[in-house]
Amino acid sequence: GICFGMQVLNVSRGGTLIQDIVSQVQGAIEHEQGAPRDSPSHRIRLLEESRLASLAGRDGAVVNSHHHQAIETVGRDLVASAWASDGLVEALEDPRSDRFVLAVQWHPELGWERDPLSQALFSRFVSEAGQYAQTTHSQLVHARQSSG
Repeated sequence: GICFGMQVLNVSRGGTLIQDIVSQVQGAIEHEQGAPRDSPSHRIRLLEESRLASLAGRDGAVVNSHHHQAIETVGRDLVASAWASDGLVEALEDPRSDRFVLAVQWHPELGWERDPLSQALFSRFVSEAGQYAQTTHSQLVHARQSSG
């Protein structure tokens, strides 16, 4: 999930949101950067041994930022795997899922051409989607053969 997708994932798992960072989080850094939208605007710290840190190959990154809401409480089975310097959650993942459940607050689709982390995220997502499609297709073929 990306940006609102991360927020929806969190709420769907019983988590809550900060509705307005500026008015609710004292000392928050700027999370609604202006133009250019694809430029990195702040650093994030990555959870050691998380899927995201594994993709990044390091313990931090610099990301863009275009949101006024944020994660307040993390939803069921999710783990925060990245934080801004003000402590706001920048990524969530479900480490126990056998599926690739990873969501980020920033927009990796903006400026991906220059960002190895964005490229790694999309590459892994496409790979996981391909594996899922192949498995699902195999299961459908098997079910059809078994029923008829």
